[in-house]
Amino acid sequence: MQITRIIMLASMLFCRIETYAQQQPAEKPQAKPVAQEQQGEAKAPRLPEDKPLGAAGPTKNRQKPRPEDADFMIIRDRWRVGIPEDPRFKEGDIKNPYRQNVLKGDYPVIGNSTFLNITLASESDFNVRRVPVPQDVSSQLPGSYEFFGRGRQESFNQNFVFSFDLFHGDTSYKPVDWRFKVTGIANLNLLKVRELGIVNIDVREGRSRLDGFNALEEMFFEYRLGDTTRLFPFLRGKGSRKGRSPFYDFTSIRLGVQPFTSDFRGFIFSDSNLGARLFGSFESNRWQYNLAYFEMLEKETNSGLNTVNFRDIGFRNQKVYIANIYRQDTFKLGYTTQFSLHYSDDRPTVEYDQNGFIVRPAKVGTVTPHRVRSGYFGWAGDGHFGRTNITHAFYQVIGRDSFNPIAKRGTRINAQMAAGEFSVDYDWLRYRIGAFYVGRFKSHRRYGARIRCDTRQSEFCRRQIQLLEFAEHPPDTDRGCAG
Repeated sequence: MQITRIIMLASMLFCRIETYAQQQPAEKPQAKPVAQEQQGEAKAPRLPEDKPLGAAGPTKNRQKPRPEDADFMIIRDRWRVGIPEDPRFKEGDIKNPYRQNVLKGDYPVIGNSTFLNITLASESDFNVRRVPVPQDVSSQLPGSYEFFGRGRQESFNQNFVFSFDLFHGDTSYKPVDWRFKVTGIANLNLLKVRELGIVNIDVREGRSRLDGFNALEEMFFEYRLGDTTRLFPFLRGKGSRKGRSPFYDFTSIRLGVQPFTSDFRGFIFSDSNLGARLFGSFESNRWQYNLAYFEMLEKETNSGLNTVNFRDIGFRNQKVYIANIYRQDTFKLGYTTQFSLHYSDDRPTVEYDQNGFIVRPAKVGTVTPHRVRSGYFGWAGDGHFGRTNITHAFYQVIGRDSFNPIAKRGTRINAQMAAGEFSVDYDWLRYRIGAFYVGRFKSHRRYGARIRCDTRQSEFCRRQIQLLEFAEHPPDTDRGCAG
C-alpha cells in the first residue's frame, strides 16, 4: 500500500510541474528591427557595377531608388544594362565603328527612343581613259592636220562625306516616327588632258584643272503620318479596328533634298534632289508606293554635286513628278513587280557651265531655248523563278519638244525602251545574260523626230539622239541654194 501511495504522489507532482510549465509564457526570440532593416536595405540597392560592352556614353539611370523599391531595382535605361566581364567578349571604344557605339545608333542619345548615327567616309576615284577629242582652232600640236587630237585623259576625284542622322523610334520593329538627316560632301577633283579647249573654253587655262566644291547632298525631314489604313480608309481589310493596321502598315512624308530611285535599276530617275515624297505600305507590307515631286537643282560642273551650299542655290527650271507602286510575291514567291509613271517638264533656259561651255540648249543645229515635256509609262520586275534570277524593265515615252534644233520645228516624242537580264547561280558563280533595246515609231511628218532621254534631260543624251536623227533624216534646208 505504501508503494502504491508513493507512486500516486509522484505522478501528481509530475502533472503539476508539467501544468506549471505550460502556463508559463514561452521566451520570445529577440525580434529584429524590421523598420530599421528596411531602411537599411533602401540605401543598399544600386545599379550593377558591370558596364555595357559597347561605347554607350553616359547612363540615364541617375535617379536614386526610393524606400518602397527595397525588394527590386528600377532600371530606366534598358539599353545600357551591364554585362559581367568575360574573356569571350571585347569592349567597344568610341573610335571603333565595328563595335557597339553611341555615335552609330546602337544606344539612344535622348531617352530610350532617340538615336544618332554619324557617318564619316572617304571616296577616292582615279580614272585613265582615251576618248576622241577635236583639236579645235588652237591645237596643242601646231601644224597638225589631223581632225582628232590626243585623247588620253587622267582624272582624280576625292569626296569627304559627313552624314548626321537623328531619328526617333525603334527601327527594329517599326518605321521611325521622325528623322532629320544632313549629308555634306567636300569635293576635290583634278583633270589632266593632252589638248587645249577641254578643261576650259579659254585655251589660256591650259591642259589641267584643279577644283574643289562643298555641297549638301541630303538635307531632309521625315515624319510618320500614321497607319495607312487610317489615312486611306478604302485600303482597310479584315482585322482592322477603327482604321488601325494589324500589320503596322505605315505612311510617311519626307521633305527636302533627298535621294530617290524610281525603279530597280534607276533607268529613268536616280538622283538626290530637292523635293517632297509621300511613301508607305499596306496589306502587311506586300504593297509599297511612292508619290514624289522634285524641283531639279543645277549640278556643279566639275564635281557633279548639287549646287546647294552656303553661298547660293541653283535651280534648273525643271519639274519632275513620279508615282510608282510595288507588289511583292507576284505570280510566285520571290518575284516583285512594279508599275511607274514619270512626267518631266523641262522649261526653256540658257545655261553656261563653270568652264564657259554652253549646257542648255544643246550646241547642235539651231541653238534655241526650247521646252521638252515628256511622260514615261513603265513596267519593271525583279526576283527569281526557282533558280533563275530575272530583272527586266519596259518604258513607253510620249511628249513634245517645242523646237527641235535639227528639225527646226516642234516635234512629238514617241519611243520605247526595254532591258532584261537573266542569271543562274552555280555554287559561287553566277552566269548572266542581258539585253537592251531602244525603239521608235517612224515619223508621219517629214521633218519629225523621235527623241528619248531620261527625266533629267541629259544634254549628252539629247545631242547623240539628235545626231542620229539628223543622219537618218537630214532636213532639206539647203534646197534651192546656189552651188
